[in-house]
Amino acid sequence: MTFKQVKNLDPIYSSEYGKGTIVSVTWRKSDQLLMCYFKSTKEHLWITSGEIDSNNKYSLSPFEIKEKDLKKNVRKKGVRSFSFDGL
Repeated sequence: MTFKQVKNLDPIYSSEYGKGTIVSVTWRKSDQLLMCYFKSTKEHLWITSGEIDSNNKYSLSPFEIKEKDLKKNVRKKGVRSFSFDGL
């Protein structure tokens, strides 16, 4: 599948590498080859537009995290509990 709206410097999101940037788009007959750079890990990655469609590791929009998927030690913003044992 091809994405007509994808262009250089668009953001891309990975569940493994975090937020990245599309550095280069190479158009092919059946899909596009995207060269992506992830600043947090200083990694370059080449993926196709077909991988974005078929794989849930990559997305052109930020991932939605469901509350049930959050770890138990992660709390919502604004909700904090402090314990002062013996102080």
